[in-house]
Amino acid sequence: MDIKKAILITLICFGIMGFISSAQEEKTSPGISADIDVVSELNWDMETVPKVSEDIGIVIEGQDFGKVISPIVYEGRAYLPVRFLAELLGTAVFWNEDEKTIELGEKNKGIGVNVYEYEDRFNSEYTTDEDILNINGEKGEYGIVFRKDFGDSGSDSVGYINYAAIVRPYGAYQKFGGSIHLENDTNADEVLFKFYENYARETLIKEIRVRRGERVDFEIDIPGVQSIYIYQRSEDRIEKYSDPVKMVIIEPYFK
Repeated sequence: MDIKKAILITLICFGIMGFISSAQEEKTSPGISADIDVVSELNWDMETVPKVSEDIGIVIEGQDFGKVISPIVYEGRAYLPVRFLAELLGTAVFWNEDEKTIELGEKNKGIGVNVYEYEDRFNSEYTTDEDILNINGEKGEYGIVFRKDFGDSGSDSVGYINYAAIVRPYGAYQKFGGSIHLENDTNADEVLFKFYENYARETLIKEIRVRRGERVDFEIDIPGVQSIYIYQRSEDRIEKYSDPVKMVIIEPYFK
């Protein structure tokens, strides 16, 4: 490997470390000044050294970011931090340490939500039990079940029970999907599931209505989202405070 390639790789590594930690807080590029000293000692032509350029403006979605960040210029090309751009453009970004790969956007296929990415809040359970997952003649290999005898519960009064669970994509995925099922044997005609970023009453990502005996397939955008709060309130049913008996998200996945 020649010396130019070696130093360029060093600079890229600094960029990746910045990518993993956070976007720049100032109009600087960490690690560049130290590498310029190394280049000087090697008598490398300074015109060919990767360097920060404050002469190039940066406009993203019509907004001027020229005072926030400057590109690194090398051999006629301008380079910007991947995470900085991805998060501004609403694209999931993830550093895959095992593969040493930067992953952008949605995956080629869905990756099943596992039990370690799930947390019960009210009356929910992550399960692989086929009998529990069986609903209206359909079943899956795994799922999140909402039922009043599961998980941490609140009031025992029929109809006044809320259901909630958390799944955690940790900002690594573009999509969250699955299929929601409402049991036939229920006095609730319709329920409304709300998906929030982090916790209830924070940013509402999506609302999904499900009628008695119905299956609703869904896929929602979640770029940069660390956790999703899945909430079904007693007030959000028809009839209000009716008892949905059992609801299931079969085979939820990230993508």
